[in-house]
Amino acid sequence: MTIDQEKLQKSIDFVEALARGCNPCDGEYVEDGVLNDVRVVRGLYEVRDVLLSVQKQQEGKVKVLKSREYLTEENLELLKKQLSDYPYSEYNVSIRTVIRNVGELIDQSVFPAVSRSRIELWLQMKGLIQIVYNDENNRQRVITPEGNEAGIVWCTYETRYGNERDYIGFNRKAQAFIVENYGQMLAETAVEIAESRRGKYWTDEEVEILRKKFHEGMPIQAIAETMKRSAPSVRYRLRMLGLI
Repeated sequence: MTIDQEKLQKSIDFVEALARGCNPCDGEYVEDGVLNDVRVVRGLYEVRDVLLSVQKQQEGKVKVLKSREYLTEENLELLKKQLSDYPYSEYNVSIRTVIRNVGELIDQSVFPAVSRSRIELWLQMKGLIQIVYNDENNRQRVITPEGNEAGIVWCTYETRYGNERDYIGFNRKAQAFIVENYGQMLAETAVEIAESRRGKYWTDEEVEILRKKFHEGMPIQAIAETMKRSAPSVRYRLRMLGLI
């Protein structure tokens, strides 16, 4: 499906204005409300990035490699050269900053930029962060001891309204870990996501069965065979539930 370029650009401008905390109709800043929620702002920037990617694809500028091609020696060397000038910070930076810096260096006609959620998925796969649920059943991210060792830390910043917000920060060591393993991350998450999307969606009943079998100590492969799903799909769902 091809989207009219003019409409696409208007959509990008509209979302970007919202992400900056502005009313897209008159350009005025919104003093309060949902646009001051950092989670909403992050989501809007991710939507903008998706729209920009669609725009570039339609302009014929993007020809993304298949996931199995990410780890070829030639492509890894190409990626290494492109990221050799990465502007490492001696301060803790957000994942959004890392994504922006990487996006400015890599050739997106070859390698795709990734979202915050995809990087966080990979960090979960590496055991550096976990997803847990509190007593109110709210989803929360937790940095593991291994994550702290890798340079991932909790940081706090003050909004323009004087409120404090927490975010996951990456020191220089953690920035290097992501940048130096960028190709590996693209390949591993592509496989994980593709496997997790095979077959039908998970029903609420299936999720409860999965929880029960996992808490009973059943191995992931055994759960997969019992529930007639792939092991990567089971593993991915367990991560999203904060169980591994």
